[in-house]
Amino acid sequence: RASALMNGMGCPTISATLLPFTARIPGGVKLYGITKQTNTEAGYTEFTGNVLAARTPVIVKGEPGTYVFIATDEEGKTVGGNLLQGSAIHEADLGSGSVYVVGSSADVMTLNAEEVLPVGTVYLKRTGNSRSLNLKDAADVDGISQVTVEKNAAASVVYDLQGRKVQKPAKGIYLVGKKKVAVK
Repeated sequence: RASALMNGMGCPTISATLLPFTARIPGGVKLYGITKQTNTEAGYTEFTGNVLAARTPVIVKGEPGTYVFIATDEEGKTVGGNLLQGSAIHEADLGSGSVYVVGSSADVMTLNAEEVLPVGTVYLKRTGNSRSLNLKDAADVDGISQVTVEKNAAASVVYDLQGRKVQKPAKGIYLVGKKKVAVK
């Protein structure tokens, strides 16, 4: 038998677990794996079974309380494409700031502060430079974390018809980004 304690102030909370045995999922909780990751987001996918396979790292969401995962001989399922990792047997010596762990907020994973993670800690490897990842439904994570429109420097440089760079064009015809432009 194993239990997951969900602490909270009367609102849904988040935890993570990595059980060394196959277990039945208790009522009142939902399990998730991380199936997409960008520099700023982690996309979760809900576990769709009643029995979780041994050594499957998952995020657990539910109301505050204690939930008991009971060992079973039934065949367990995993979360397909799950990027979460963990060690059910020994401590993980990964170095501080190298992985994301479930934070105190239900929608964020933060960098680990410890050099060595205890047995059973669920984590996601750091792939970018962000100090935290926002948790979202995997369908909402598209890999585009920011759109930046850059001004094309070559297109804004102005030349006269003799090929000389012009800082402040007066009346006349100029070349701007391979096009002729008339200034009146």
